[in-house]
Amino acid sequence: MSYRGAMLGGVLGVGYLWWFLGGTGMTNLVIGLLLVLYFAMVFGLCRVRAQLGPPNHALEGMMPSYLLDTVIGSRMLGPVNAAMLWLLGPFLQGQHTNPAPVQLEALKMAEGGRMDRRRLVVAMAVTVPLTLVCYFWANLHYGYSIGISAGTPNEELAMVSRNAIANMDSRIRLPTDTNVPGTIAIGGGFIFTIALMHLKLRFPWWPIHPAAFPLTLNYVMEEQAVTLLIVWLVKVVLLRYGGLRAHRTAQPLFIGLIVGTSLGTMLRFLPSRLFGVWW
Repeated sequence: MSYRGAMLGGVLGVGYLWWFLGGTGMTNLVIGLLLVLYFAMVFGLCRVRAQLGPPNHALEGMMPSYLLDTVIGSRMLGPVNAAMLWLLGPFLQGQHTNPAPVQLEALKMAEGGRMDRRRLVVAMAVTVPLTLVCYFWANLHYGYSIGISAGTPNEELAMVSRNAIANMDSRIRLPTDTNVPGTIAIGGGFIFTIALMHLKLRFPWWPIHPAAFPLTLNYVMEEQAVTLLIVWLVKVVLLRYGGLRAHRTAQPLFIGLIVGTSLGTMLRFLPSRLFGVWW
């Protein structure tokens, strides 16, 4: 795909989103703020995944719905804008499953002639609508077969929609003004991140990367903290005492550990889904 074709697709996609949100009654100013903030955050996630290669990412409590509600307040936003921001909650939460960073990694792996990038793009384009159909079918199937919010083990299926409705209801019934402490915290975090980025660019030895903050705010990274520390320590020892050659020689071992762990998780997961037995 040419750059011109990609830009045209992007313009058409954003135009459709603007038309769709405008049809709900949202004002153009809030729609513009929402889309600018959303895509800026998604591009940031893509950059972090491409540059640092973390296994996961999250933006809990940092998407445009939280930001606009904190800085502007639901009273000034108006009932329609505030309601739609929170009804879009399923798309504006932690972004664990945002496809953009994963697609970027797939395109990166396809470089160097190892994959046909045209076929890969087609596969990714087909996957999105197919996944949407499967998602809605799975929700309806589980909802009618085992129940969603009737005290069943799968009650978490209703958590996302229930939270979105609860947030919308509270903002309409009890409108909020600008959250001054929250706004100060956001501004302070922005300034602190800019300072860290400046130090990282000016001093290569500076150890704290500004991307560490959004990456660590999710349970997956918390659970992997000890593992990441051990891997970092092993990598430092290999590079310091064995050089780049030792590091490259050890790569197949670590790839094998990743594949083995993933295979073990899959073997534990399949029996629980197929036979209701958890190992």
